[in-house]
Amino acid sequence: AFFAGRPCRVYVEDLNRFYIAPRDARKSVRRRADAPEPDPADALSHDGGARFDLILAWDLFSYMDRAAIESLMARVSRCCRAGTLLFLTVPTIAMIPSAPARITMTRKGRIRYEPLLGKRTISNPRFSPTALESMMPGFRLLHSFLLGGEMQEFLFSYT
Repeated sequence: AFFAGRPCRVYVEDLNRFYIAPRDARKSVRRRADAPEPDPADALSHDGGARFDLILAWDLFSYMDRAAIESLMARVSRCCRAGTLLFLTVPTIAMIPSAPARITMTRKGRIRYEPLLGKRTISNPRFSPTALESMMPGFRLLHSFLLGGEMQEFLFSYT
């Protein structure tokens, strides 16, 4: 709704549904040893000709492993131009809910973070800024902000 009145094309990808939510189901189902894990980059529905100016990756990377982030960002970076901004929020606490929070933008442009309450928790990987850069070829950290509610926001730019 926030972007609806703006002259831009918006791509919304539900990586939680494709990659994160089935994580527990995959662990409980016996897989063939040679069966590959699903690749989160396969969940992206935009075509290869898309060009991004802004990427919002809110409360996502803490729920993905290094290989998944690298695969996803390799695909995303092919659609970035110099100066593309990536906003990434991550929790700063040791234990996080087992599923990402619901994050929305208010009409005034503020972010509303609604964590899932009453769910079990998992360990937070707490990726450092250097580790994040190494998983996102071409992206460089511009700024980092500590937000209220035990969240940190990173602003990266594609070079």
